[in-house]
Amino acid sequence: MFAALDGRDRATAAMRYYRAFFLPWMRRREYAAEQSRVLDLPPVALLYLHGERDGCQLPAIARRAAELLPAGSRFELVSGAGHFLHLERPAEVNRLIAAFIADDRATP
Repeated sequence: MFAALDGRDRATAAMRYYRAFFLPWMRRREYAAEQSRVLDLPPVALLYLHGERDGCQLPAIARRAAELLPAGSRFELVSGAGHFLHLERPAEVNRLIAAFIADDRATP
């Protein structure tokens, strides 16, 4: 994570995302409708992938969030991956996505 946020501009961009999420007055008015639904879950099955070594959001918290997913959803903890699991374990992430899509197509 620190390597990805090595410059002031990158760190500022990352922090603005989190600040806007938790501090409503930092949000832009033209996105008010979308932002009002940020915590809503879509009514379809989701694949939630989370890195086993994620230092930004602990895996124990992610496991608890998995209990709230819509029916048919799947939670997968990607071993050996941190916060940027798609970059750290691309083959594993792609395999899990492909399996989820294949399973979804088999369900009528």
